[in-house]
Amino acid sequence: MDIGDMKLQSVSLELRFPESLLLWDNAGKMWSEVKNRWPDIKPVNVTPSNTRFTSGRKFEFNVELSKSHIGMLSPQSTLKDFTENAEHFLVLLQHALMLKNWIELALDLFMKKISLQRKKQQKSF
Repeated sequence: MDIGDMKLQSVSLELRFPESLLLWDNAGKMWSEVKNRWPDIKPVNVTPSNTRFTSGRKFEFNVELSKSHIGMLSPQSTLKDFTENAEHFLVLLQHALMLKNWIELALDLFMKKISLQRKKQQKSF
């Protein structure tokens, strides 16, 4: 099996940062700005220490006191759509929580093996 037999299914970026209690003060403002950028975003979980929103089935944004997560299903293979949206979200996050540095960044790519029959169908197009 080689990478050509795989298809990118989802991508996830997790960020860890020093605990920021400003989440309690600025969550509403931050999520209002997120809503302006992604009008179809909906809250899934909203508590003082953890907020999670999704944009359809495509995006998920989660913010806690000391970490954040951005996830995307079916991203472009170049990750252009993911990086553009993640970058915008990270800028909002940095401003809202007044973050000066990250403790840890983790990028996960989830791949799925393409069956031989499906690969032949893709080549015929």
